Amino acid sequence: MAAVFNRLSRIFFLCLSRAWITVILMIIPVCIFAQQQKYGKQRNTALFPHYTVNYSDTSITATDTTKSNNNHEKSEAFFDTLKVKAGHNKITRGIHDLLVVKSKKSTGNGTKKNSEHDFIYYKNKIIRTINIQKIDIFGPTVNDTAKTNNSWLSGILNSIHINTHDYVIKNRLLVKPGDQIDPYILADNERFIRGLPYIRDARFILQETDHPDSLDLMIITQDVLPMAFNPEISSVNSGSLAFWNSNLLGTGHELYNQVHYNGDMVPFLGYSGHYSIFSLGSSFVKAYFEYKNKFETTSYKLDISRDFFTSSLVTAGGLTLYSADTEHDVDLYDTVLSDYRIRFTNYDMWLGRSFMLNSNNHSLRTRKYMIVAARLNRFNYFNRPGIEENLLYDYHNRTILLGSIGISGQAFFKSNLIYSFGTTEDIPVGMLVQLNAGYEFKEFHNRPYLGGLFLHGNFTRSGSYVSNKIEIGGFINSGHMEQNIFDYTFNYFSPLITINRFKFRLFAKSIYKIGLYTYKEESVNINNLKGVNGLIIEDLKGKQKLVGNIEAVCFSPYYLYGFRFVFFTAFDIGYIGTENKFILENPAYTGISVGVRIKNERLAFNTLQFRFSFYPNAPSCSDKRYFNLTGEQRLSPENFYYRTPRIIRYE
Repeated sequence: MAAVFNRLSRIFFLCLSRAWITVILMIIPVCIFAQQQKYGKQRNTALFPHYTVNYSDTSITATDTTKSNNNHEKSEAFFDTLKVKAGHNKITRGIHDLLVVKSKKSTGNGTKKNSEHDFIYYKNKIIRTINIQKIDIFGPTVNDTAKTNNSWLSGILNSIHINTHDYVIKNRLLVKPGDQIDPYILADNERFIRGLPYIRDARFILQETDHPDSLDLMIITQDVLPMAFNPEISSVNSGSLAFWNSNLLGTGHELYNQVHYNGDMVPFLGYSGHYSIFSLGSSFVKAYFEYKNKFETTSYKLDISRDFFTSSLVTAGGLTLYSADTEHDVDLYDTVLSDYRIRFTNYDMWLGRSFMLNSNNHSLRTRKYMIVAARLNRFNYFNRPGIEENLLYDYHNRTILLGSIGISGQAFFKSNLIYSFGTTEDIPVGMLVQLNAGYEFKEFHNRPYLGGLFLHGNFTRSGSYVSNKIEIGGFINSGHMEQNIFDYTFNYFSPLITINRFKFRLFAKSIYKIGLYTYKEESVNINNLKGVNGLIIEDLKGKQKLVGNIEAVCFSPYYLYGFRFVFFTAFDIGYIGTENKFILENPAYTGISVGVRIKNERLAFNTLQFRFSFYPNAPSCSDKRYFNLTGEQRLSPENFYYRTPRIIRYE
């Protein structure tokens, strides 16, 4: 086993060393240019004059103490002028006040704080009352509830919006009056409510009372405007229009509808939609119903589930019923069967129970839980392509019985300037160990399954974040191994490094996956987000792959009429090959990207990302995306919640 890990480490750092030179060469000119712009012709001035360097758990700071930035003031002057001009007309004034919000200088410094930090001091005191304060969508914030917006348009939207009802919020609470304060449960509850799709932000505040042993809990919530639509144009002849309400009449229910069109199909219109209830009463049980009837697909899905999203829930489970009649392109590794008619049903159910370990000690090191669970999953096909014992496994009729046992420990830290630009982020730290075992009953033969998962992530002493995930699993058939899969994922991001007014982070990710004794059609690829960003090679498939991604990010201090810029440079490398050949002996496919993410905090628009890519050794038959314009993708490290008993997927 040690030899395996040594080889994996050698593979990763070999890829890292190849990429590091590219990153350094691309990010240094940007920094030098910025310094030249700042200091002009002062040849006798050091590159970083008059700075102090500070070290903390999450940031390394070199701050210029002699210069001041007037870019923010220039942008303020521009928007003051814009406000005066817009104020001449009632309509333009309303639109201005709705879209242009008050700017403030970024206070993001990359420091981290335990999510339960604000509640630790009040541990074991009694919650006397729980009060809910709902603030307007436009104007105030959960940190400044007295803030107002004088726009007539925002006033109209605030007045017609139906706020989330009090009973909806109360049904999402893990505490009630008379309970003792548990800082971890309060932190979990605050994060859970803030993560609801119809809540923009939430804050829990403990207020002292006349009684020293009791406190009042104030919950401040701010809704999002729930009604929205989204057009998508796939080509001149096809596209869709989606429209939804994520908080129907303030009930917390979501109604989603999408109309599809395709001029090449008969009929040319299709429909898909779903109805979601994020908690049935106060049970934290989610209900979801989906219906599709578009072109060659008709499907129904019902899902009822409750997850282990907090340590205070001791039971969880789920039930999924799914039926589909559709057409698939069936991949046979070297050939593709186009538009094959598939009709099947799937029944899936699971139930789990958690047990707290070392309940008298709530420190992170010992605050762990053991979870046991069982799962039944049944696939039944009524129409499918011709199958064989070792061919087209996904279309086999089968019933899978699985059981699992695992230990999970998790905490969250609040930080910023990691995956988003200045907003608060909840970063999980902890570990998860899980063992899955079971038996598969299918039409050709029955066979046992055994698999395991190990996941660990934490901040280092230097402030870097490192996580490792190892997942392995496979079947045993008559004493022989079948469909054995090994999957290793490494994630890293550096502490925030501040040099004068520039802030930097380095991100790295590596994935190694291999399948042994797999079926003929089963394979992996390195296309686009599965490997090299923007590169698609349809015919490039294999039984193992190695992917490395590195991105250096520079948070610029410069403003252009209020727009803030985040520059980045990225290097992707991917190897793919057969299972019996050392992965690095295969050709390397690489991609080099530079780009910018643009955000104006005074405008209510998503961050824009411009990405320019170059592929030095891509084959001529590949699809290369040299330029890509997208909205910013919100990412986060993988959490350490218990996973449903499962069979590892090979994809």
